[in-house]
Amino acid sequence: MEKEFDVVSIFKIFRDHWIAILAIALILAMAVFLVCTFFVEEKYESTYKILIINSNDATYFQQAIMNANAQLGIIYAQLSKSDDIISSIKDDLSDKYTEAVSESFIRRSISISSDDVGFLTYVVTTTNAELSEDIAKSASKIIPEVLERSGYGTKIEVINKPGAAVEKSSTVLFSAVAFVAGVFLSWLMFFIRLFFNTSIVTKNDLATYFNLPVLGEIPSWEKD
Repeated sequence: MEKEFDVVSIFKIFRDHWIAILAIALILAMAVFLVCTFFVEEKYESTYKILIINSNDATYFQQAIMNANAQLGIIYAQLSKSDDIISSIKDDLSDKYTEAVSESFIRRSISISSDDVGFLTYVVTTTNAELSEDIAKSASKIIPEVLERSGYGTKIEVINKPGAAVEKSSTVLFSAVAFVAGVFLSWLMFFIRLFFNTSIVTKNDLATYFNLPVLGEIPSWEKD
């Protein structure tokens, strides 16, 4: 005796167990929210952007300029995390921060993205707002100078200087994901339980499993 499920059956599970499904999802989302709030360190971001200015613009077609800047963006993104630059940033921060800021920590804290027209965006992320801002300020001062001396014949202009670090919280996002996951997992639990339940409960089960009409029902009652 095999059960067959269609779209109606799937939604019927939601209809019959929606209170339990929502309760499980809310409990899971609340648990994730509490964990993120009390046990996960908040992170802070400070961002700045630089522009690659090709000194040979007058001799190139516009498309060639864009292609050149896109390639330079990839190269400069790699150079921005070179040992010399990271070491210079560490030395620049040494007066304020000592062994707490290592070169590997600085390298991990800086993420770089480039686009097709010569913009490079630098995002510094740490668990300390002041440290994020200080690393970004130091990087925005040192990196353009080194890139201009790299021999590619370009100028580097800082478009926006690093501002105050802003809090980067994923608590709401993680809680929302946990809620959706809770809805799916609880629905799946009820689905599996129903799928493996082969007992006959109602007359509709008889009609479904055996494709036979039900002629009557025998009621059950307890004697007084």
